[in-house]
Amino acid sequence: MNSDILYIGMTGILENCRLHFTKETCPWIFIASTSHVYSLLSLEEQFINETLPLNPISIYGLTKAQADE
Repeated sequence: MNSDILYIGMTGILENCRLHFTKETCPWIFIASTSHVYSLLSLEEQFINETLPLNPISIYGLTKAQADE
């Protein structure tokens, strides 16, 4: 299923880093999230930050949330 590709890809990258690098030699990995991992925000909640609870609003958001965790 296409929704699994993101999650499988992210876990593959992280597992390969764990197997082939030490803490000192591990490359930087930047994980960019998306607003799809949060519920729809009201006009008062215009800015998203990492303290908001995850509440995916789509299949894409669900797979991104899984990878973010």
